[in-house]
Amino acid sequence: EEISTLSKKPPPGYKQGTKQHVESEPELEAVLSGSLVMQARDIAMSQPKDRGDVRKSRENEEGLRDRRSGEDIVASVLMAAQYGDRQYVTEGESSNAAIDTSKKEGGGGRSLDMPVLTAYCESVNQTAWETNPLPIRDGATTKESLFSIPYPHVQSCSALPSQWPIDTPPVDLDPFLPWIHDVFPSPDGKNVMFVAQNRRRCYNGQRGLRRGEDPPKGVIPHKSFIHIDYRKNYFMRPQSALFQHVPVKRIPSENPEEDAEPRYRLASHEEADEEGMETRFLCRFKSFDPSATPNLSIVGYSLSKHLVDYDYHTYRKGYKFSTTAAGYDNHMIWQSQLLFKCPVPSVFHEKVRNGDTVVEDYANLYVDVIPIRTAPRYTPPREFLQPRYGFHNEIENLFIPDIEWGKENVLPRIDESGRWENIPICMPPLMTSGIVPKGVDVNTRTIPENVADKTYVAFTGELPPKIHKVIACTWASTTFKTRSNRAMVGDGKRRLQEWLEFNLLSGFDHIYVYGKYYVGQLFGVLFDPIASNYKTY
Repeated sequence: EEISTLSKKPPPGYKQGTKQHVESEPELEAVLSGSLVMQARDIAMSQPKDRGDVRKSRENEEGLRDRRSGEDIVASVLMAAQYGDRQYVTEGESSNAAIDTSKKEGGGGRSLDMPVLTAYCESVNQTAWETNPLPIRDGATTKESLFSIPYPHVQSCSALPSQWPIDTPPVDLDPFLPWIHDVFPSPDGKNVMFVAQNRRRCYNGQRGLRRGEDPPKGVIPHKSFIHIDYRKNYFMRPQSALFQHVPVKRIPSENPEEDAEPRYRLASHEEADEEGMETRFLCRFKSFDPSATPNLSIVGYSLSKHLVDYDYHTYRKGYKFSTTAAGYDNHMIWQSQLLFKCPVPSVFHEKVRNGDTVVEDYANLYVDVIPIRTAPRYTPPREFLQPRYGFHNEIENLFIPDIEWGKENVLPRIDESGRWENIPICMPPLMTSGIVPKGVDVNTRTIPENVADKTYVAFTGELPPKIHKVIACTWASTTFKTRSNRAMVGDGKRRLQEWLEFNLLSGFDHIYVYGKYYVGQLFGVLFDPIASNYKTY
């Protein structure tokens, strides 16, 4: 249905109060209420599995879908945290041997007294979204229920991407946590940049309903198809909310001299502070000093900013909604990668820019990321675009913050909220990779396009001549599985060669090929027909 055909009046029943609950099958009901994860957590903590048990459950990963549920999900997340980010040991490995966590050559890395990367998981009750305004989260209750998962194997800035918990993340227990894949400071030291992914998209595999088959109770079909992993897909709905901005307003502190932590409430655009007009995460910064008592101190706060306005992209592309409760959104590829940043306190800009936050391959400056937990907006995106776009609810009153959130919905304190804590702020990427020496301002250098020799030249005020005119980039693998393990693709070599030849003939004069391993060795002499100076692995 086209947006233009919708009524310009609020839909019936759009007011404060509790909506009629749609009853679901018992297991799905438990997933949406959050009780299943809390129950599984208690079971896993009271009866922890050894690593051999997790390896035996590997058969549940094979076939069309991930069949982990309940305590098996908790056990796999805990094992990944304890032994490294690999769900299961491979054949021939000792079931009791911890996975090696490499550090930078020559030693260094996180010492025992330094903060440990930790995820604090908070139970998510999606049935609370049925109430307008959104119920206020009680800080004392949430703090008592938080489930902490430390990641002691994350101990090296130079190896951070490989040590970060990606394959079996705590997001599987708390879907409001961003599924972070990479984190690094901007070259000017003013922001910490985050690259995350939408975990919900991992459970978008579908199957057709058989003749005479009704969808499970509470499951929304689409053209006679339902999700294979509909419970996990629905559980991961909060991942979609992270792509949508939230306006907040700072409230006065009762004891400003004793309590420096800023407090915020959910607000409309008209009431929101300028810095809180479009955010999604609270950011808290901490500094480590081994000679101080205590050795870890809070040094600042900020509000996150999206690098991409996902709702506006949805509107410009002509789509009706940014996300849906049903979750058949896989074609909206721009909702896959979540990019956001946390502004660094100004007093640390120079230190971060020069790479001085890293000593012996680990950081002494950290950031905590606290998601603001609101339900995804299933209304047309231009109904809640920021005032800077000049829209004024062309289809009126489909999302009114005072009805959806209320005017007194104060966010819990940071230590009472689910969050990522002690994320190390390492050096800017070019310093970490050794291309630019530590302490050199990258903005005063011009990095040559071919960085194989890891050299740099002084900035003269004139841009160097361009080596290439039109460049393409691609990712490649000899084999891979599609979403939900529905199919194995084993002809990566043939696909890549065909893609390279086509694009070179189309006018691209250089192509960068990325892969998990060294692609040139992986594909061997595959590219003999293609001149070697046309590609970089």
